[in-house]
Amino acid sequence: MKKAIKTLNTFLTENNPESAGVKEKEAKASKEKAPKLILLSCPQSMRLLELRKEDIYSVESFGATVMTNEATLDYAVRRLNLPLLCVMGHEGCEALQRAVRAEQATDEEKALYEHIAAGFREKTKKEPQRTLEHIDAEVAAALARYGDLVKRGKLTVVGLYCDETGRLFLTNYNGLKGEEALSYSLPEVESCFFMA
Repeated sequence: MKKAIKTLNTFLTENNPESAGVKEKEAKASKEKAPKLILLSCPQSMRLLELRKEDIYSVESFGATVMTNEATLDYAVRRLNLPLLCVMGHEGCEALQRAVRAEQATDEEKALYEHIAAGFREKTKKEPQRTLEHIDAEVAAALARYGDLVKRGKLTVVGLYCDETGRLFLTNYNGLKGEEALSYSLPEVESCFFMA
């Protein structure tokens, strides 16, 4: 309990500067900055990334599923008109591991796992294949929901895989998968960023 209170106090202190001038300056600076992309991910993987928070509209949820985050994603895509939606899966995802053991889940968890691809429950699939299939399923869900914007060139949906070191790999680009297809479609992106 004391640790939670200490953490809360630190959070409140760090996010409430005493100086009105500093607060006004920060407010003005934050209004001038706008996110450049939407990142749908697990909270677990966010700890691995080095990122500028002001550049990212972050949607963090257990399993990083489109289907349980529609309102938040709709706001970012349709109201803020952000041009890039990144669906990021990561190595060792607890949500995917629990989906494999869905029979041990609570009713609430089982409802969430219904949104996760059925292939995850096949115990024969190993990492990273299980995560890559999940990323592809969520990119497909995003494309189904926002396909009108993708067709008009207003939105790009990509899949990203984050390994245990925080290194990112592009796995899916508007439904295109595989190193060869990605290299052909995105010649300006270095091939070391494609998942082999």
